[in-house]
Amino acid sequence: MLGTCDVARVRYPDDTSSLMGEPAIEFVKANYVAKENCGWARVFVTRRGKKHRGDHVVHYETLDITAQANHDYVPVKDGRLVFLGQEYEKYIDIEIIDDKHDEKDETFGVELTSVVDDEVTLGGKRRTIITIVSDDNALMNVVNVHKLMGHYMQKLSPYRTSWMDQ
Repeated sequence: MLGTCDVARVRYPDDTSSLMGEPAIEFVKANYVAKENCGWARVFVTRRGKKHRGDHVVHYETLDITAQANHDYVPVKDGRLVFLGQEYEKYIDIEIIDDKHDEKDETFGVELTSVVDDEVTLGGKRRTIITIVSDDNALMNVVNVHKLMGHYMQKLSPYRTSWMDQ
């Protein structure tokens, strides 16, 4: 018995040869979306191509686009991701800073900079873009509705015959 969730996603590694015929490491997707109030953005990195039993160390870093490091997200300058043995997918978590200001959506990038292995190369998707979706305006709307509900609830008079009489 699996519990309340009885659906699972199974991912099978891509064993086809990469462009160079050697294993390659790259991002799964070119872009991701993260809500500002979620606290984290998760991006997936995969190993494609021929099977290779050795361990692979991949270095990565973040870069500003319209989002600012230490203001909108916590930057990473020399991140390391280690693929052990037959692992074919890993993820990188980047911390998102909720600044509580109403602003436009902002973007930053995560780039794979190098692989410490002569038998593995970086694939075509070396950079992914993360869009931070601002949710501060939605929170402000909820607060305003809450205030208005209190105001209108006080104006309601009991014992009237209809809503129109209110």
